Amino acid sequence: MKLIWHIIKKDLRALRWPLALWTLLIVIKLGVGAVLLTADGTGGDGWFQRLDALAKILASLEALSFILVAAWVQEDMLVGTTAFWVTRPIAGGRLLLAKLLGIVLVLSSGR
Repeated sequence: MKLIWHIIKKDLRALRWPLALWTLLIVIKLGVGAVLLTADGTGGDGWFQRLDALAKILASLEALSFILVAAWVQEDMLVGTTAFWVTRPIAGGRLLLAKLLGIVLVLSSGR
């Protein structure tokens, strides 16, 4: 289990900037949603349309999560001379468990 947590920490370090961008986009989307929910309607119809369009754009940018998951899974090559774990091969089940746990941790903390 110690090795699995080591792999998760390595992946978090390697993807820290894309994960930070993804988290920022989600926070902005939540902020726009909160503004839309608490607005009293005095800003005019154009204001609501602009914020609604911004919320839709930010929602479409959540597709970044699919790219992050793909990058997370493909971070470690299983075979080859450039594989990170050449000196200490890791069983496929352990690596799969580490990737799944890491993805679940990140996705559950972002929502």
